[in-house]
Amino acid sequence: MDVSGASLKLKGRTCVVTGAGSGIGRALALKAAAEGMKLALCDVNTLGLAETVRLAFDAGAAITWNVVDVRDAAALEAFAATANGDVALVFANAGVLRTGGVADQPGADLKLMLEINVLGAVNTIQAFLPGMRRQSAPTRIVVTGSEASFAPFPNLGGYCATKHALLALTEALSMELAAEGSSVGVSLLTPGSVDTAIFGDQGAPNPARAITPDQVAEIAFAGIAEGRGIIATHADLPDRLDARLAAVKTALGA
Repeated sequence: MDVSGASLKLKGRTCVVTGAGSGIGRALALKAAAEGMKLALCDVNTLGLAETVRLAFDAGAAITWNVVDVRDAAALEAFAATANGDVALVFANAGVLRTGGVADQPGADLKLMLEINVLGAVNTIQAFLPGMRRQSAPTRIVVTGSEASFAPFPNLGGYCATKHALLALTEALSMELAAEGSSVGVSLLTPGSVDTAIFGDQGAPNPARAITPDQVAEIAFAGIAEGRGIIATHADLPDRLDARLAAVKTALGA
């Protein structure tokens, strides 16, 4: 059972965003600024992060920011200690994607995705959760997964594996926090095709389905307000899940 977002107050409180230097991370930061939140932003992309900070500052937000690699747990803990005020939202958003078949994808690519997408999310949660637990007011952790959290895609096996892992991690964390009666809620944001640079020069897959990072941010904050444990960006995700479940049942002989 998740904590309802109805009582989650945002204005004047702090929103943390990792991977804030571009794409969905930047959009989440600017949406939080528009909601009257203070910001704590980090990324390894110095120039991109500086541009997000400039845009958020122009929008009137109070900002703490630093260049942080989410693979560095100690650096994240130090960054958490500098966050502006009480933290209401933590977006564990940093992520990378490398394409390649399972049989021949370089180990370095797999290691990078596992370290940033999975361990980076865990490091972020562990850095900020202690302070969130100490608050009496509701707070929420939002981990950026993907539609790939639910189904594999050819030449994206490694990436899909990391996003599948985030589904299990967020579900387990939600159970653990509920069992202790915590006011910290957990959501998995599962974007489908989004027009960002994560695919490099290839562009977003299935451009006809692609939405903008700003649209993702709007959907994310609406899902947070509703207290959703899984926040999908595309209405056809349930149909895709039905197809995946049917394939699994067939494989089981069910």
